[in-house]
Amino acid sequence: MTDIPPSPLLSDDPKLPIDLRVLAAEGDGSGPPPMGLYFSFIHLSVPFQCRYEEDGEAGILTMTGTLGRMPFSAESPAARTALLTILDAAGRHLGPIFGVEDGEVRLKRSVSLQRPISAAKLVAALVTLLASPKPYIELIGTYLAPPAETSGDKAGKVRSLWRSRVATTRASRFKR
Repeated sequence: MTDIPPSPLLSDDPKLPIDLRVLAAEGDGSGPPPMGLYFSFIHLSVPFQCRYEEDGEAGILTMTGTLGRMPFSAESPAARTALLTILDAAGRHLGPIFGVEDGEVRLKRSVSLQRPISAAKLVAALVTLLASPKPYIELIGTYLAPPAETSGDKAGKVRSLWRSRVATTRASRFKR
């Protein structure tokens, strides 16, 4: 068995801090030290991916969630306009945490965590990161069906309520 040297991540705290080198070790204790901790979860029907990486004396926890696909103007001008208004208001209130990347509405936040890292610290940091944008996530959810709710579609869709296409016939367009 290979001895693992004491880690600066470990403390006398009985809450079992996470030693990232131990998590990445192979069955025989060998293997490279990890570059970070990655995990995902679903909250409010939105899939989130998290990454924790060490940076000097602290670590950085970054959380990214994909709320759904931004509708095209031709698909639903009302939904697109409303979503852009919501994203603008969220940006003024919370800073630039929401954005549209590759046609998808995303939430991205980061927080610095002091070492040693424990599961309790990670969960507390996630709750803090999710608390302030929760009303905006719910409001955006009234326009978008998040990816977790759409069967097999990773991008999410505009809710059918907001897919507005006026049904007109050729004859009704020319009536006066």
